[in-house]
Amino acid sequence: MQLLRLKTILLIFILSLTFLFSGLAIASTWGELVIGSNPPGASIYINGEYRGQTPKKIMMRSGNYTLKLLKNGFVPYHLGIRIQNSKRLKITPHLQRTPQFGMLMVRSYPPGAKIYVNNRYYDRTPTSIKLKRGNYNVRLEKDHYRPFSKTVQIRPSQDTVVTTKLEPIQRYGTLDINTYPDNSKVFINNDYYGRTPFRIRLLAGEYNIRLIHRGYVPLEKTLQVRRGAVNTKNFELQRVKPRPRIGRLKIYSFPENASVFIQNNDYGRTPVEVRLNEGNYLVEIKKKGYRPFQKNVNVSSRQVSYINANLDKKQVHRKFGKIHFSSTPRHAKVMIDGSYHGEAPLSVQVPAGEHKVRIQKKGYESFHKTVYVKPWGEHYVEAFLSASAPRVRPTAIVKIISTPLKSKVFINGIYKGKTPLKINLKPNVYALEIRHKSYLPYRQPLTVKPGQGKKNVKAKLIWAGHLPPPPHEIIEELTRNMFD
Repeated sequence: MQLLRLKTILLIFILSLTFLFSGLAIASTWGELVIGSNPPGASIYINGEYRGQTPKKIMMRSGNYTLKLLKNGFVPYHLGIRIQNSKRLKITPHLQRTPQFGMLMVRSYPPGAKIYVNNRYYDRTPTSIKLKRGNYNVRLEKDHYRPFSKTVQIRPSQDTVVTTKLEPIQRYGTLDINTYPDNSKVFINNDYYGRTPFRIRLLAGEYNIRLIHRGYVPLEKTLQVRRGAVNTKNFELQRVKPRPRIGRLKIYSFPENASVFIQNNDYGRTPVEVRLNEGNYLVEIKKKGYRPFQKNVNVSSRQVSYINANLDKKQVHRKFGKIHFSSTPRHAKVMIDGSYHGEAPLSVQVPAGEHKVRIQKKGYESFHKTVYVKPWGEHYVEAFLSASAPRVRPTAIVKIISTPLKSKVFINGIYKGKTPLKINLKPNVYALEIRHKSYLPYRQPLTVKPGQGKKNVKAKLIWAGHLPPPPHEIIEELTRNMFD
């Protein structure tokens, strides 16, 4: 009995050990997976099976798995993982946001078409446009071509290409030009096209037509070409008037400054050059105190004819009279017919006739008188001169102050000194410029009004940073160093 009891206890013990070791073996085939994400809330798929959202802990058998995390607005996350016995695997990836923009590339033939995306103008072809993902209507427009429209889908981080050949709108008319005389050159919008009679097919519209024929006046017209019609125009050109045959006539005389008359028409004073039509002319040269000079001359086309006239002096017995001058105050200058003759008191013998007299002295008003001198007569001219008011040229004192001080002052481009500066200026408008190293120049017009007296100018220069000195200062500095 005791032996049987011992055998039963031993069997129970062996069975307990068997169950214990089998449990440990089963426990050792599992591992733990800890999944998080940044940001959280991503859906977890293991081998394609949904297992919840991050963050989460999952007990899994040991082995290899495929992990996928999905979140709206972010790029899907894929990873191959391995679960080991009785170990923990922790994964916390940073999810990347899904790109929101793609590129729309638009090309057309011919290029230069206007691009409208959802009725909004962007640019002309060819070009690239950055757009958010979604569906868009693309429309291309170009003059004389049919509009093109297409709906496209923009995908993130992808290029969507729209390429098209625009269909031209055919709108032509025929222009038929006839001229008298024929064989005239035809220019359309300043481009040469041929000679009349002339016919050409053109796009409907307005054109500038110019017709040229040697010996005729050029004709210029604006013509309208209508679509699907023959526009016939007839023109008659006007002959060019023949140019006159011109020659030149050069006329000299001794003494000079003699009046020149050709066919009784005044042509000025010698020496003179005259352009005349081809033919024969009567030339007459006159000068006071000299005998008139006459000559017939033939003027030939494109040639130069000359006349050199030596004038003979008239023999005249002139009669004289005398003028006696006096002035208060004395020693005034006496001018007769614009010529200076001395200082009063003075007696001058002059030819009989009319003479203009002026007596003047500094600081006094001038005396003027016309004297008619009789032959062998004596005439007296007494001048009482009135003192004249001194001429005062008003000036204004202009005071110029600047921030910073010691700035250079230029008036009408001429250097006047450094601030603070006082300067006298006459009434006028001046160009004022103030310069200082490392400051922007100060420029403004300076107006000085008559009778202004004083004027203050305050200039605040703007600092320009560490700028290099202007070229004129560099040249001044180099010149100063050379001569020093």
